Amino acid sequence: MKKDENEHKEIKPLIISAGEHQKIAIIADVHANLHALNTVMDDARGRGVELFLNAGDFLGYGAFPDEVVQKLSSENVLSIIGNYDLKVLRKEKKKKGGKIKKQKQISFDFAGENLSETSIRFLCSLDREMRIRIGDKSLLMVHGSPESEEEPLTPSTSEERLSELASVAGADIVIIGHSHRQFKREVDGVTFINPGSVGRPDDGDRRANYAILNTNSFYVDFIKLDYDVEGAADSIRASWLPENFAQMLLRGVSLDTIFEDEEAKMKKSGKKEEGYEKRVEQIREIARKYDPDPEHSDTVRRLALELFDKLSDLHSLGEEERYWLECAAILHDIGWSQGPKGHHKSSLKLILNEQEFPFTSDERYLIGSIARYHRKANPKNSHFHFAALSPKNKAKVRVLASFIRIADGLDASHSAVVTDFNLKIESDSVTLDCFVSDDTSLESESILKKKDLFESVVRRKLIVQWRQKN
Repeated sequence: MKKDENEHKEIKPLIISAGEHQKIAIIADVHANLHALNTVMDDARGRGVELFLNAGDFLGYGAFPDEVVQKLSSENVLSIIGNYDLKVLRKEKKKKGGKIKKQKQISFDFAGENLSETSIRFLCSLDREMRIRIGDKSLLMVHGSPESEEEPLTPSTSEERLSELASVAGADIVIIGHSHRQFKREVDGVTFINPGSVGRPDDGDRRANYAILNTNSFYVDFIKLDYDVEGAADSIRASWLPENFAQMLLRGVSLDTIFEDEEAKMKKSGKKEEGYEKRVEQIREIARKYDPDPEHSDTVRRLALELFDKLSDLHSLGEEERYWLECAAILHDIGWSQGPKGHHKSSLKLILNEQEFPFTSDERYLIGSIARYHRKANPKNSHFHFAALSPKNKAKVRVLASFIRIADGLDASHSAVVTDFNLKIESDSVTLDCFVSDDTSLESESILKKKDLFESVVRRKLIVQWRQKN
């Protein structure tokens, strides 16, 4: 590749006259996050910045690889290429491995497949380092370290190592990225500056990071900004990328941390004393912050679980699937907190985004889908959260969603009129013999609207009978 051929070529310094740009914004590691980039650039301009220095890694994990490259190539931005960008251009393939390597490969492939020829040419034109002179100060911008774009420098990098790098940098100031950690350190008269990551912070703080360098005093101001993280996460989902990529942004952590935490959650849920029952109580507590009618949700939960148990001969699902159904029933109406319109979709969004829920990424899609389908449309492959599931899990979601639809219909009046029911399974029908305490006109109407999915998955007609409780 051309980039490798020019790896050791001499880079002539760019001269910036003293006072020409009093404030220079330093950015790095945008990682295809257009939402964060727009927020950072708008904020910097509002602070009087006209020139940006970009330490690389345009691409990776985000939904907008081409848009980010186009924006940074057309604005007043001086850029170098990052290690991730180089891997995408090389069409690097991850060695066979576990789920985490597969997801990293998905990110590489998505970035490469969604770059225009113009963006590819621009990235190929970039050098691995840039030298700049501002007045009597010399700057070196590299992605990782002066010796390797793969070397992460952090606030905890040893002073001995920074001293070694200072001796080979040939600059007063070294601007770096790659580690996603904001810091400024001075060693042997050389100042190392890392602005942090614009688009993929991984220190537990999900805000976008950048820095502003004052070219008069050479003071560095480190900045963290709130931005539309949920919008960026939704864009990842709409691009059919793994949910873990969205969770990285929502939590402000790395993909490795996501996988480590999910493994811990799976192990924890396998322990009886910390299993499903304890997690359900935690979920109910969180749901109370959002659900305007928790009594209705408790009724739906009771009825849905009773349907699950009494129909076990037809579905052959186990405790894990029962847990998904229970969680979905508890959470199916939390979307009302965002307004009545499309509250089922809002419930899904909250299940995907609320970090307090003790769910893995897979569980968020499964439980969120079941909750979302408690009303309106049946499961469809045009819905990103359903399409992302395996065929086996799609079938499970259809079954469990059909149960929650019936349970919700049985409490359409939110009055808990159905106190109990008997269930009879025949070759061509399922009969619910419901014992009720009051008028069921709303319930009867609702069941007629909601029963189609149930009848499809059990391959039987649903008959509901109402009996006044003596």
